[in-house]
Amino acid sequence: MSNTTTLPLIHFAHANGFVAECYLPFLEALHPYSTQFVSRLAHDERFPINLGWWNIAKELIHHIEAKNQGQKVVGLGHSMGAVAMLWASILRPDLFEQVVIMDPPLMDRKRRFFQALAHYGRITKYVHPVGKKAYARRRYFPSKAAAHDYFNGKSFFRHFDRRSFELYIEKGVIETQDPAPEKRFGLYYTAENEYRIFDSAPILFPKAVFKVPTHLICADAKDVLNDASLAQLQKHYNWSSFQLAAGRHLFPLESPQVSAELVKSILAS
Repeated sequence: MSNTTTLPLIHFAHANGFVAECYLPFLEALHPYSTQFVSRLAHDERFPINLGWWNIAKELIHHIEAKNQGQKVVGLGHSMGAVAMLWASILRPDLFEQVVIMDPPLMDRKRRFFQALAHYGRITKYVHPVGKKAYARRRYFPSKAAAHDYFNGKSFFRHFDRRSFELYIEKGVIETQDPAPEKRFGLYYTAENEYRIFDSAPILFPKAVFKVPTHLICADAKDVLNDASLAQLQKHYNWSSFQLAAGRHLFPLESPQVSAELVKSILAS
């Protein structure tokens, strides 16, 4: 990344199910800003996954403190990482110059009610649209090539930036040391944790007044945040700005250059 020192450092937090390296086309396009990240959040036993993702926020705080020795950063997060970064900025505003969160899955009251029913009823794996997919996700492959062919055929990845997809395989599929030939490679971001994160999505929002400039970007396709969710978010918090990004929920992975330009324009304003 750039060694530019006149601009604040960006600390990035990734979405559930993806290692941060998948976002390298997006992060590199943020130049001249320098960036840092934790490759795989929500897998550290010191910060076990809990309801509302507050321990992921504490994991972020731990790494920001350890990496930057008091230097304030710009917090940037996508999806799960957006929520965790938002919570981290509420807990420790002294660590941040600004915060930019991209399409955080903070749902309207109706959908959070059903999330609560699924969580406490222990039926997320049966009824949650993406949770049940994570629960049933294929975990092992005989080779990286087999994993590449498998995921490349999924409609989920159809709109991905090509390099982002290749990095999903390169960094997200690792050797397992399992002696079974069909299990020689597996997902680095475990399907078990991916499912647990979906099952523990925020049900309650904290009452808070942001103490640092905090910007909200949402996908204009509204495939995750619908109009009711957006209206509730805009009413609940004192955002410094609100922007719509062209595309679907995964816009930083599907249109990394355009998404990075949007983030840079917000930080420069």
